Amino acid sequence: MEIRKEEKEDGRRLGRRIKIGTIIAGLVVVGLATGYVMGVVGYIKIIGPYVSEMRYKAFLKDYLKPYEEDVIGGDTPEQTIDLFIEALKKGDYELASKYFEVQEQQKWRENFANPNKKNINEWIIELENNKKSWKKEQHDDGSFEFWYNTGVGDDEITSFIYVRKNMNNKWKLEGF
Repeated sequence: MEIRKEEKEDGRRLGRRIKIGTIIAGLVVVGLATGYVMGVVGYIKIIGPYVSEMRYKAFLKDYLKPYEEDVIGGDTPEQTIDLFIEALKKGDYELASKYFEVQEQQKWRENFANPNKKNINEWIIELENNKKSWKKEQHDDGSFEFWYNTGVGDDEITSFIYVRKNMNNKWKLEGF
């Protein structure tokens, strides 16, 4: 009987050890899982804004690239207009479109895609003939506005040319 008591007691000890081992293993697993989750959360909190900033910087770099590469233009507003007229005279409409601000260039490329030579020649003559009578005004933002009258009396039409300096310190046409 004595052996059976010892066996029972050994069985109980073994059972307790298994229970204690299971509890310890469970606590270790819960601790590791909690640590992992907290680590991931902490990682996201620390790295998340950095990743967002990296995405923003990549977006900004791609967005600014055409502006940074846009080096065609005059050193003065008048020079830009003269260069634009010269490109029109040569029939180089691709170059002519590059004298406009970046966001306007595609529109002008499309406008020049099927040029009406007669209208363009009339426009060149109008611009050149009216340069003598241009009135020029500088705006608070540093841009310039040129205007001139193309007709006489009741048929008087005022035309405007808007010019602004870009990030490369070249003067660009904003529009007519």
